[in-house]
Amino acid sequence: MSKLRWLTLCGVLLGLSHAQPASPAFELLETTLHTLEENYYGYANFDGRERQTYTRALESACQNINPCPSETATPLLENMLEELNDPHTYLLSPSETQARERESSGQATQLSIGIQLEPVADSSSLLITRVRQNSPAWNAGLRRGDQIWKVNNLLLEQAKNSKEALEAVQRAETQAALSLEVSNTKTTKRSVSIFPKALGVWQPQLEIRNNIAILEIFQFKSAIATRVHALVREAISKNVSGIVLDLRDSKGGLVTEMLAVTSAFIEHATFHASFKTTRTRFEVSNGNYSQEESDGSRYIAKIVKEPTRFKGRIVILTSQRSKSAPEYVSYLLQRSKRARVVGEPTLGALNTTNTFYSLPDGSSLAVSVGRSLNENMQPFPSRVTPNDVLAENQSALIQGRDTGLERAFGWLENSTR
Repeated sequence: MSKLRWLTLCGVLLGLSHAQPASPAFELLETTLHTLEENYYGYANFDGRERQTYTRALESACQNINPCPSETATPLLENMLEELNDPHTYLLSPSETQARERESSGQATQLSIGIQLEPVADSSSLLITRVRQNSPAWNAGLRRGDQIWKVNNLLLEQAKNSKEALEAVQRAETQAALSLEVSNTKTTKRSVSIFPKALGVWQPQLEIRNNIAILEIFQFKSAIATRVHALVREAISKNVSGIVLDLRDSKGGLVTEMLAVTSAFIEHATFHASFKTTRTRFEVSNGNYSQEESDGSRYIAKIVKEPTRFKGRIVILTSQRSKSAPEYVSYLLQRSKRARVVGEPTLGALNTTNTFYSLPDGSSLAVSVGRSLNENMQPFPSRVTPNDVLAENQSALIQGRDTGLERAFGWLENSTR
């Protein structure tokens, strides 16, 4: 029986030369370079020549600093990985690494009100793009499309830029209470008092509207596939005529969870991946996960105890921020002609798989370690191209219209007549 390959979709320390001081900065650089050299198997050009360039750059940055802190190496590493231009290979800070570990284990996060935000173009406001059901924000009446103008005593127009405005709201969420000034198409600006609470990871949520189910999936970690199958079963019990699978802005997760979610809509959810020394076939069918290596060894496990399968019509909504696992789900269902994809082309992390490696300073490095293949061994495209390309319309959302949902509902309603 082979070992389960824990792949995600988001060392050994080499001896230092005498010219390099034994410092946290050089330790971080060397561990990162060695990890990439040993494990990287994406499509970008990484051949180790970066070592000399970035070692010299760090020597210059650490001049007259002894010991040189790891923070000195971080910007150089971020620049190196940005130049690599591989969305599955990137650096997570120590705090981001801790947050990822909490999310992967399903632990409660820090205090939050349960919203996702984005800046509004040509405006001094933030737009609510997602609201978690039964969260403090949801219970306070906040919904997708609402605008935030003020948080506590700070008018967002006073922020230097959109990043500072977003950070102001995030800081306020960690307090015992916060006051927001919000507006929507139905009301003028009004003040809303909300009491944040510790929330677990964002779970899939279901809404049924006009006999059509809207299933939102935000990430693919923490055994979310079991929840998806339960929600699909609920939708089937209510005799819905179709399902809109909303994967806009959805984040990555585990291959196992991604395939298990996909299996709620097709009988055999499968793909192949090639690695530096082997090739693996992954499949989930009827709740069972199978991982078969090129040497014939196989790992099998039950991953969904009560699997279900929806056989009706499906529309998937994507955005340019849909990354990794949602790209796989969209592509596999589109490839099998089980779903129509509506929205924007996805981010571009479809043709690789990655895994995470710990770094000496508490940060972590995501590395593309596999290349994704179809049954005929041809590579996956880098991103999903929708059947119906539709740009996100922020102005319409502010006016209370979700153009993606409108297009999805229109197609589902017309196809069932």
